[in-house]
Amino acid sequence: MEDAHTSSVEEILTFFNTDEEAGLSDEQVQQAQEKYGPNGKPPLIHGTHDKITTVIIYFKKKIPCILLVSRNVTW
Repeated sequence: MEDAHTSSVEEILTFFNTDEEAGLSDEQVQQAQEKYGPNGKPPLIHGTHDKITTVIIYFKKKIPCILLVSRNVTW
């Protein structure tokens, strides 16, 4: 189901062939995970990075560098 966030509860329950009290069976959950993949959020930065790489990527942008330099100049 692509637009679950815009669908009504009744539409979602009908789509998944279940009711509000019983929920999905274990078999239905397994089939959905095989079809759609597991639930989860994608990483915030492309790929997975360690902390050092995340800091380097952050300071490659101009604004953080400008703020850091201006902070040191006015200090």
